[in-house]
Amino acid sequence: MKLTHNLVKYRMRQIDWLRPFVPAFAEAYPRIGDIGFALEEVLPDYVPGKDIIKLLDPAMNEHEEWHNVDQDFVEKWMNN
Repeated sequence: MKLTHNLVKYRMRQIDWLRPFVPAFAEAYPRIGDIGFALEEVLPDYVPGKDIIKLLDPAMNEHEEWHNVDQDFVEKWMNN
């Protein structure tokens, strides 16, 4: 499965000190269109590389797969 911004937001909520940056990331991603560039804009410079790797790791467990679903696609599918 392809990594989506929804999974990155979910993973950010799991790390306590990254939680305050979730709304800013949610605003920046649609404007920028790239997960990496949106994170770069939103997160401060002192973020450890291990946390960035955790956020962008494409491997996911079953619970994370549900959060990776593209919500826009689901809404379009349900409305047709």
